[in-house]
Amino acid sequence: MGYPLLFDPSSSFAPIPVANQILMNQATLTVNATIAAAAKTANTLYGTDARYVDVSARFSGHAVNSPDPWLQLDVNDFMADYNFHPTPEGHRAYAAAVLEAVPAQLARR
Repeated sequence: MGYPLLFDPSSSFAPIPVANQILMNQATLTVNATIAAAAKTANTLYGTDARYVDVSARFSGHAVNSPDPWLQLDVNDFMADYNFHPTPEGHRAYAAAVLEAVPAQLARR
């Protein structure tokens, strides 16, 4: 599973500077590319049937600073351990992504 982009830099609600939002999103894209490459490498070198599932498009419009966030952010406690974790809607989006990916993966066997 990949990670959604955490911030919508175009949002009027800016819990951190826009430049930092962009950097965080770029870091997320780098992590996602690394996970996808690791799945591909595992398949190539070890004959696994790993599949990378990208959720960034599914979470589009639902960043922590969007009007309808699917990721949590407590602006009164930036150190809260649940910050940037999915809301119930975000968990449903992750589950839907997994359910969509699994049948296709099993069908190849």
